[in-house]
Amino acid sequence: MLKIMGFNKLSLIEYPCGLPSAVIFLGGCNFACPFCHNHSLIQTTLQSAVSESEILDYLNKRKNMIKAVVFGGGEPSIQIDDLIKFIGQIKQISDFKIKIDTNGFCPDRLNALIKFGVDYIAMDIKNSLQKYPLSVGINDFCTEKIEKSVKLLKQNKVDFEFRTTLVKQFHDILDIKKIGEWVGDVKNFYLQNFADNQGVLYSGLDPIESELLSKYLTALKKYIPNAKLR
Repeated sequence: MLKIMGFNKLSLIEYPCGLPSAVIFLGGCNFACPFCHNHSLIQTTLQSAVSESEILDYLNKRKNMIKAVVFGGGEPSIQIDDLIKFIGQIKQISDFKIKIDTNGFCPDRLNALIKFGVDYIAMDIKNSLQKYPLSVGINDFCTEKIEKSVKLLKQNKVDFEFRTTLVKQFHDILDIKKIGEWVGDVKNFYLQNFADNQGVLYSGLDPIESELLSKYLTALKKYIPNAKLR
């Protein structure tokens, strides 16, 4: 059974083009990003707060209104077997679009989800490759699996986006340029500014100053012309 730690019954911003979606937050994560908004979901020993049957019952009742289901976390791919099984149960109710939010650390599991037929992948690009250890909170972090996931998504077997959350203490314009050089031109890449809240793992972090955001975007657009601020 999935460890489900939260359930947002209706969102108009989590699936592309404002498709009405239900959002499921799964427990457990293999990163400890200092600027994570959901650090309470990092532990892998969490007990479910919402049952699968409760969600399935809701989706069955609202299948004429809800058009997509989004899985975030935490890191959904940690629970790959139960996740795929649950997506299958959801699809039996209606042909909901399925979106997965991921950190990209498990490319083989990500590939399994793509082969299973998920509709959209949103992968975080935490930082330039050189500063990934700092951004994911793991010393001597190897980026090989991250790079593999980027290459996998760029094969265009599924609709996807990359996104980077900008934090003053972690990102400068050189990092943005390095991200652009590494990832290369893709259809959807979003820069989104950090917003502090009580759920952040470490306090004292700041967003990028507003006057710098356009400079960061301009720098990224040299490599990814379709990049946008979110």
